[in-house]
Amino acid sequence: MKRNGRLNGPNSAQAWTYIGATLFLSALLVSAIVIPGLRLLHSFQALIYIAVIVLARRNSPWGYGAGFAIAIVWNGMNLFVTHLIQVGAAAI
Repeated sequence: MKRNGRLNGPNSAQAWTYIGATLFLSALLVSAIVIPGLRLLHSFQALIYIAVIVLARRNSPWGYGAGFAIAIVWNGMNLFVTHLIQVGAAAI
């Protein structure tokens, strides 16, 4: 539903879910091209985001919940456990 030219409600959540999943799939593709040894891992990770897109398209709360939870867990692991974000920032 559009109001004042902005998406509101479920359409907004669906649009942001598509945008986030598509961006992450693009990052996985680039990473798989740059580091060929991680292609299998990134292929399995991509399946998760494809499932999120399919579930969100069906308006399943599982799709939105999975997309949200995966992002929180992944970023939390990178920030507080593996410290990959800090290593990447230091390399730049």
